[in-house]
Amino acid sequence: KPKELEQPESGDGSIQVSVDEHGMYVLHLTMPQYKLLKYAFVGIPIKPSTEKPGIMTFRMTEPQFKKFQANQASGAPSQEGNVPKPKEPEQPESGDGSIQVSVDEHGMYVLHLTMPQYK
Repeated sequence: KPKELEQPESGDGSIQVSVDEHGMYVLHLTMPQYKLLKYAFVGIPIKPSTEKPGIMTFRMTEPQFKKFQANQASGAPSQEGNVPKPKEPEQPESGDGSIQVSVDEHGMYVLHLTMPQYK
């Protein structure tokens, strides 16, 4: 019997992951889930099966599953139009010594310093 790694409640959008009797990691995804996670399969040579209607089943080795997790952790690649543009900082008046701050597409704060401000 496959070992369940996660027991989601049905319909909550969670990904079902289990380990089968051969040690393969088994993911069950709906088409909307697959579309959201397609980027996480980059570099993993795998084809899903469709044993259950509306469910895509992926069987991965441990190294493939670790790559899948690493791809997930790195986040979805930026796609033109799908990612909000970075917020533009307020432009301080020239020479007032202010530090410019903006927020990039990953939510990271970016400080814009002159060399004298950095030193």
